[in-house]
Amino acid sequence: MAELKTIIAKNIAELRREAQMTQFELAERLNYSDKAVSKWERGEGFPDITMLPAIANCLGVSVDVLLGNDQIIAEERIRNYISEFRRLTSDDSTWSTAFTAAKNAYEEFSYDYRIMMLYVNALNIFHPGESDDEIRRICRTVLQNCEDPVLCSDASYYLCGFRNAEDRMAFLKKYIEYGQDWNWFKEYPQD
Repeated sequence: MAELKTIIAKNIAELRREAQMTQFELAERLNYSDKAVSKWERGEGFPDITMLPAIANCLGVSVDVLLGNDQIIAEERIRNYISEFRRLTSDDSTWSTAFTAAKNAYEEFSYDYRIMMLYVNALNIFHPGESDDEIRRICRTVLQNCEDPVLCSDASYYLCGFRNAEDRMAFLKKYIEYGQDWNWFKEYPQD
């Protein structure tokens, strides 16, 4: 119950901000006080279960989104795409299907760094040379925004051609040292 309370609190706050609504405005639409909305968002209180459809409606989402079910479903789908890609690439006869699976995953979850790197891998395997600009664009996005060292290491490999983990980690240390400023990137190989 505590986890659900935290998810709902976080979702109400984020969705309210996305809707460009103040706590007072949301409270007014729900005929509640802004103090109640504030407590919900801090996780100190919980809206009555019968209020969830009204809250979701005011925020322009479904109750599933408000409850965080969409995130759980999305995470499961992402894991399934990754597993399916690995399965398909392990068998030479299904390689063309593997690229289609990676492309579909990227179209659905282009915001997920794991899927971004899965797609980069597929582009590199199935369309080498043809997709270099797209690979570089995606890898830069991963390096600039992702905090997962494994994904960042993989992205640096595609950008710089590093062949081993030691070279990739050296790149990442330099990247962090320079405050994630891409201006040094062109000069890095001469360091």
